[in-house]
Amino acid sequence: ATYIKEHTKPSDFIYQNRWETEVYFLSHRRSPTRHIDHLSMTALPDVDRAMNELARDIYYKEPKYIIWFNPRPGEIPELVVGPIVKMKYEVETEIDGVKIYRLRKNS
Repeated sequence: ATYIKEHTKPSDFIYQNRWETEVYFLSHRRSPTRHIDHLSMTALPDVDRAMNELARDIYYKEPKYIIWFNPRPGEIPELVVGPIVKMKYEVETEIDGVKIYRLRKNS
C-alpha cells in the first residue's frame, strides 16, 4: 500500500487481483470496479454478467496499477483480468512475490 500511495495520486484507480482488499483502504485509492472480491462474485446469480462488468471496468477505466498476487489458473482474475494485463500493462516492480504492473503509457 505504501508503494502505491507513493506512486499514485488520490484520483488514480488501482486494482488488486485477489482478496487483499485492504490495499484500497491503506493506500487511500479506489478500485475501478465494484467487484473487488472475487470469491463473492462466484456467489452472484449472474456470474458471467459480473465478469463482463469487471473486464469492462478494468479495460476502460485503466487503473494506473494492478497489484497481481499469484493468480491461479481458472480463477476470475486470471480469466478476466489476465488478458488485459498482458495487453496494457508492464511489470514495474515486485514486492514479496507480489507483482505490481503499471499501465503502459501508450495503451
